Amino acid sequence: MPRVVFADNDIILKLAEYDLLSDARSLLSVKSTEVVVLDSAKHVYAGLKKKLQRGESVKRSLQGLDRAIEFVEAATQITDKANIDWAEDHDNIDIPEAQLASWTVKTGGESCLLTGDKRFLKALAQADAGEHIFRGLHSRVICLEEVIRALIAELGFDNVRRKVASAPECDTGIQLVFGSTFDLPEEPVKDGLESMLRDITAVTGTGWLKRLS
Repeated sequence: MPRVVFADNDIILKLAEYDLLSDARSLLSVKSTEVVVLDSAKHVYAGLKKKLQRGESVKRSLQGLDRAIEFVEAATQITDKANIDWAEDHDNIDIPEAQLASWTVKTGGESCLLTGDKRFLKALAQADAGEHIFRGLHSRVICLEEVIRALIAELGFDNVRRKVASAPECDTGIQLVFGSTFDLPEEPVKDGLESMLRDITAVTGTGWLKRLS
């Protein structure tokens, strides 16, 4: 298992909405300080919380945002900036994800990138200037679908389904996999998660995503 996990804002928010953050950290066998986030993360979450408190539409709950804020405050926060010249002028490659990807490669060893941004993963696979980053991330990228799949094996299907069903608008793809009313049985859900993973692998190549079990 990885000893340092670089986590993007998207996956932290979604796992926080599902109340699966602590379970995911235990699954990865890392301490809170071995999770690394951008120093902007807590400000992003705090901004969303203020919007929610003002009555604006955020599609996040107060409890989920509080869990996300608590999680990143206990994590290690990056203040330095990595060289991301390779990411300039590339559609679908956002600066925060590029920073985390570069730091993951630079750190080396057993470090991994934990991300919920499938658009970024596919764009990176097709970005010529980022080829060195793409190669460096081989078998070191863990996506949301893989975390959910592995947590089903770890916690049991009914436990994970109940938590995912508590935040139905959190992720459209995950909602579809579990069924519109979260009533699909275990095997079709597992098949759906595997299908989503294959969709990424079709672009990145076999073995690029890290499997947890």
